[in-house]
Formats: sequence, C-alpha cells, structure tokens
Amino acid sequence: MRSRGSRRASIYGLEVARALGRDLAACGVPVISGLAYGVDSAAHEGALSAGGPTIAVMPGGADVTYPTAKRDLHDRIKAGGLAVAEMPLGMRPFRWSFPARNRIMAALARMTVVVEAAEGSGSLITAGFAGDLGRDVGAVPGQVTNKLAAGPNRLLSEGAAVVRSAADVLDVLYGPGEHRGARPRGDRELVPAETQTVDETHERAVLDGRR
Repeated sequence: MRSRGSRRASIYGLEVARALGRDLAACGVPVISGLAYGVDSAAHEGALSAGGPTIAVMPGGADVTYPTAKRDLHDRIKAGGLAVAEMPLGMRPFRWSFPARNRIMAALARMTVVVEAAEGSGSLITAGFAGDLGRDVGAVPGQVTNKLAAGPNRLLSEGAAVVRSAADVLDVLYGPGEHRGARPRGDRELVPAETQTVDETHERAVLDGRR
C-alpha cells in the first residue's frame, strides 16, 4: 500500500537524506533509492556529490526515467552509478510497479533507513520487507508533532536503529568502533544503505490511473 495524501519531504528531511547519501557514498557504501521526488532524489544527489556509488531502482524499465522531471539525475546515475529494474527495457511503470519495487530495494540493501514517512507510506512497506528479509532497519528521529515523523518514530519504538548521521549507519554495518573503510560484517560485496521518500506525487498519479 502506498500513502495517498499530498505529502512532501520537509527541508529537514531533504538535508538529512542528502547528508546521509553524501557521507555514506564517501565511505564507499552504495546508496540505493528510487529516484522519486524528495528524499529519494536528495539521497542520490548526495551520493553523486561525493563521487560515490548510487543505485536507482526504477519502477519501469531501467532506461525509462520516472518521474520524467528527473531525467538529468537519472542520466547522471547511469553515467556514474547504476539503474536497475525487473521490468524490460522501455516499459513504462504500472500501478503495481511501485509496491513491487519496494521489495527489490529492501533485498538489495544491507540496511534500510527511513528518513521521513507518514503512517501508511510505502517507505514503511519497504522497512517491513527489510525486516522480513533479516536486514537491518534504521530511522531518523523526528518531531513528534510532525506527521512526516510518525513512521520513523514508530519504527524506533519498535526497535529500529537510531540514525542521526552516517556514523550510526556505519556502526550498524561494520560494528561500533570498527574501521570505517573495512567491508561490513558478512561476505556481501554490495552493502548499500537505502533511503525512501514520502513525496510520491508522480507515483500516485500512476496508481490512480492518471499516467
């Protein structure tokens, strides 16, 4: 299920997502997100600004920019990172593409970090997939009176790792006090931290049949 309200990432959420993407990528940790407006794009932008790896999981074909306004960012990711999808090349996203994509992001990511999400957001679905897969889940604390903080704060109450900066993510991936440049525990070479957006205006248009 995807959230249907007119929600947009806050300035706080964008700043945190951009900083997480930048600092994690600078440490060589691939940053996975969905290219959507808001937190997704901010995380990608942060990773690219550090010259580090970032991966966009697309709802349609890997070559199809969605939302179309993010064509430049999509091109930059393809040039310096990676765009992936389970849909064939050239295929536009369908109603079911977005929740289906969530499970791919959760499976690819060693840790899922929710920056902002209202209750019912697709970000929380991704976090649920991550938990079911035995992946780590983290959340950025938010103001209790802000509806965009409801999702992360609930995850924290349920035991998600507190994420205040990239250092907290690295501590989960590597272990507290471990060398930051070492490979995270386990033998996985790809150990991305994935962030999700609460701004799904274009995705909702598809879900509502307004493609």
